[in-house]
This record gives sequence, structure tokens and C-alpha cells, in this order.
Amino acid sequence: MINYLTGEILQPQFDYILPSANEPNGIAYGLKNGRWYEIDNTQISLPEATNFDPIPILKTLSFSARNIGENVMFNSYYREEYEESFEGYGDAHEIAMIPSFAEHLELTQNVENRYDSDGEVGFNFHSMRKVSNSIYAFFVSFYEKGLNLRAYMVGEAENLVVYNSENKTFNNTRLGDSSRPGVHTPYMAYICSEDQPTVEGKFLYDNIIQCNIGLFSGSTGHYYKFYKINDNGNVNRLNSSRYYDFTKYTYIDESYFEICFNGFFDHDDHEEDEEGTYFWVSDHLSIEDLDIMRNEIFAEYGYKFKTKKWQTYFSQKDWYDPRFENVYDQLTDIDRHNIKVILGMRKKMEGKEAEYTNLRKEYLH
Repeated sequence: MINYLTGEILQPQFDYILPSANEPNGIAYGLKNGRWYEIDNTQISLPEATNFDPIPILKTLSFSARNIGENVMFNSYYREEYEESFEGYGDAHEIAMIPSFAEHLELTQNVENRYDSDGEVGFNFHSMRKVSNSIYAFFVSFYEKGLNLRAYMVGEAENLVVYNSENKTFNNTRLGDSSRPGVHTPYMAYICSEDQPTVEGKFLYDNIIQCNIGLFSGSTGHYYKFYKINDNGNVNRLNSSRYYDFTKYTYIDESYFEICFNGFFDHDDHEEDEEGTYFWVSDHLSIEDLDIMRNEIFAEYGYKFKTKKWQTYFSQKDWYDPRFENVYDQLTDIDRHNIKVILGMRKKMEGKEAEYTNLRKEYLH
């Protein structure tokens, strides 16, 4: 805490404070030494210990740094500094008042280095899931936009906040983020869509999380990350030897085969011809991609391939250990479902692959 008028650093009374509702009402709750205390601003009294349950408010909690009701010092401080020292965007100064619980959970990473007069910073809790008797999980969507030295930046991030009601502790995991400038935009930005990038988390099961990071909303470019919530509330990233790792963790459908700009490959891979620098762009995985996707499922279980092609391909993978003539009994229900979907898509594409992939050149301008 800081006394804004004197600059004096004050010792905070609580680790952090949560509001009692999504609208100001004079009552909040502070956590100190593992106990909740009610702070009643409507009367003169000391905070009292209480059995506050933060779950109901966290279900719908949101914050916007541009809401004057939440940031009473924002406009006056900004205008004074801006009018006196304006020589460009880089000289403007302002204060964004961030809630203590947002700082505690690190929801607003690097806001102090990016915020500006035309900027926005905010977040909202959503999609609560009870993982166990004492573990609750929330997705928190964070957004920001504003000027940097070159362009107008827009960013989104998806966080997973887990609350342990037994020891009253929170932990926050940044699942994924995306950003793109609005001007001086890199060449790949407009290949898929002119919309903003997206990042979205969802519960596959009570304790398994999928984060879908779209290259640009409205496009088919995307990739995935997977996480698991442990019994104690800690969150771990799940990793697989499979290149298309989503086949291990979720029941897929045909949308997982749609890509843009070869979303699972190196975005910096480009070529040149007499017309300039270009990239190969595709709307859909190829039949060869689908074959790799299907066979790497078997390879992960140690299947001994019969054909030279796949023997050679997987022998180059340091994780591949050919041990079994048949691995069908080792496949999970998810594996079996996904193999069926892959084969079904492959059959649809036979003789019409070019219509699905729509492989084409996009030039850098």
C-alpha cells in the first residue's frame, strides 16, 4: 500500500481483499493468516473474523481499469500529466488502480509497463467447476490493449485460478495468451483473418483442461495446450510424444483437422520466387498429415510397423521404442474413437484432397 499524497509505503493489513459483490456496496473481505475478515465501510468498526465463502462472488467477478467507479484517480491524474508533457504517446502518464487480489494472483502481468491513455485492461471470472470437495477452478479471461513503440497492441490471455477451501489458498496458471498489433501488422496476421486472436480454455473433464489458442478469431488456425488439476489444487502441463497431442486427451471431431497457415508447423518457413517472398497456406490437414496423426498413436505404445515408410519415419523419433506386434489392447477409448474419426476423414478426402487443403501461395507485401 502507498499513501498517494505523501509517497509513504504503508504496511497492508491483509494479504489481499475481495469484494462482496460485483458492484460497490461498502463491504469487502480480507484474508490474513489463513482467515477471512469482514470489512464494513458503512460503519466505524474493526474487521471481524468470518466464515466468508469466496466462491459465489468469484463466479461472476470482473474488473475494468477504465471504469471510473473502480479507478477514481485515473482520469484526473492522466489529464494533468498528458496536457503538460504531451510530445507523443510515449510521454503520457497515468495510474491504473489494480485490485489487490488481482496482484496477488498475478492476473495483470506487465500492465504497469503497457498501459496508456487509449488502453484497456480488465478480466472476468467465468466457468467455475468444482473439482473435488475442497478444490474449485475458474477460468479468468484477461484482456489488454494499448500503444507500444510501433503499433496498437491487443492481447488476450486465459488463466486458470484454483481455490483450495481447506487452506484458503489460490494459485493461478497462465494457460495461454495471444496478441497482435493493429497497425504495422506482420505479414502472417492477415492470411487467416483480420479479426483479433483468441485464446479460450474449457474443461474436458473435471480435472483436465484444454486451452485452444487461435491464431486469429474467425480463422481455422489454432493449437492446443492441456493441463491437469491435481488433488492438492496444483496445475501441471500435460505433455505427449505425439505431434498432434490432442488425440491423447480429448475426443476429437473433424474441426481438429482444419488449420490455416499450417498452424502446427514453423510460421517462419518461407520461400522466394520472382514475385517475392511467399508462404504456403492450407485450410486443412493433408492425407499424409492424417496418416501421421493416426500412426503416431500406435507408435507411442511401441507398435512394430510392417512397412518401411513408417519404420523409417518413427525410427527418427527418440521416444519411439518398437516392442509389440499388436497394441490394440493398450489403446484407450479416446484413442479408438480418434482413430475412427481420422480414418473417416481420410476416406472423405480421397480423390478430393486439393478441395480440402486449398494449398496456395500468400505473398509478403
